[in-house]
Amino acid sequence: MCTWSGEGTEYIEKKWQENVVAPAIAEGVKPPTLIKLQSPYRQLFGSLTDFISQLETDHPNRKIAVVIPSMVEQKWYQAFLHNQRSILLQAVLRMRADKRVVIISVPWYLDTE
Repeated sequence: MCTWSGEGTEYIEKKWQENVVAPAIAEGVKPPTLIKLQSPYRQLFGSLTDFISQLETDHPNRKIAVVIPSMVEQKWYQAFLHNQRSILLQAVLRMRADKRVVIISVPWYLDTE
């Protein structure tokens, strides 16, 4: 599952098909569903935590994996130039203290060109 709002949704959908759906089907496994959440400008946390709460209610016996991309800069000092939403989101999800929610942090490398 992935949340995305704004530009680039076609790219994400294409990559999801290539890297998630196709390999799952090739292995005979039902692929996970890509879910795109729309949220008000710069207000990701409320929409996402509400969605996770709804998933917990709808599926009480399942684990919920939240994949959070973490931007990786070329130089250490460039990290100060970008916001740190991924760190804040991880903290918000950990404060909820639900053992069924698994947080997966994935490095997101910026293009070097």
